[in-house]
Order: sequence, then C-alpha cells, then structure tokens
Amino acid sequence: MRILIPFVHLGPDHFKDSDDDEIDDETSTVYVNYVIKHIFKPAGITGVNVVPTGSTPYTRYYNFNNTAKSFAYDPSDDARLRCGAGYWYLSTREYARFIQGLRLSKIFSAKRWKTMWDGNLGCYTMGASQNYRTHNGGLTLGDGSGCQGAWVAFPGGVTAVVLINSQGGFVDGNGNALYAENLLQQSYEAAL
Repeated sequence: MRILIPFVHLGPDHFKDSDDDEIDDETSTVYVNYVIKHIFKPAGITGVNVVPTGSTPYTRYYNFNNTAKSFAYDPSDDARLRCGAGYWYLSTREYARFIQGLRLSKIFSAKRWKTMWDGNLGCYTMGASQNYRTHNGGLTLGDGSGCQGAWVAFPGGVTAVVLINSQGGFVDGNGNALYAENLLQQSYEAAL
C-alpha cells in the first residue's frame, strides 16, 4: 500500500523520471501524508507518525520472560520505507479512535464497514456466538522483546483495544496460551 497509494493518488507519470531511491523517498512521504490526512484526521487522530511523537523516554519493548532484555526506538531507523502494514506509532486511545472511526463511518461509509464485518475482511470472527470481530498484530525482535496489540469489536458499538509492550507470557488457568484479543473477550464477557 505504501507504493500503490501514491501511484494511484498522483498517477504513474508523476514518478516516470525518478530513480529508485527518489521513488522510495517520494512514495513513502506521499503515503504517510495521505494516511494522516485521509485516515487519521477524519477519525480525530492528530500528531501520529511512523516515528514516535510522544515525550521521551519512549516506551520500551520488553521480553516478557526476561525483563532485563528490552528495546528502545532507534532514531536512525526510517520506518517510512516499510510502513505500509504497520510501524505507525499510536497510543491505545489513538488506536481505539481509529477502529471506532471505521465503525462510525468517519473514515469510510457504513456500507464498507458492514462489508468488512460480514466478509471478515481485515478482521476475524471470534466468540461463542461468532458475533465479535477482531484483528491482532505484533512485533518480535531477535532478543525476544517486542509488542502486541489487538482490537475487538463487540455488538452494540463497543470496541476494546489493548496494546502491550511485551510479547507472549499470558496463559489461562489451564496453562493454555492467551492472546491479547482473548484477554479483551474475557474482560468483556465477564463484565456482562
């Protein structure tokens, strides 16, 4: 998407005289600005980017099983060149606003959200009634540190989001591995 959106948005002729490095730089800049303007801004999210924008020190990524190992953002890392499917620095609140922006037709039409919901497009069915939708993701680094996150859209317009600056380590009472979306589902159902 980082390359496709700029080519569709500006047209292929815009890039015909550029070399590979120029195309990489320009498409990444166009993509980031496009997503900020057409996705995040309509959802009421400002100040996000593919580099951290919050106060320092930045949140670290931990290895759940060895908290002595952690990773901090490297300011020399230019995530613009791989930010198509991830690498956006969002707080939990901003991530929730993004998902609610989808559900409340702030980013695109209610018909498109219904198509996503009904067809499991960009989301997965979960729950005993198969009436929840979810998606998760994460980052695992070579030392075992990383992060994970998930959102779950429940009936009645309820959306829950969790971001965890560690990978793994969650188990239920029977020792089975739990994922972030399972924690959200259990919390929601326990609150009913």
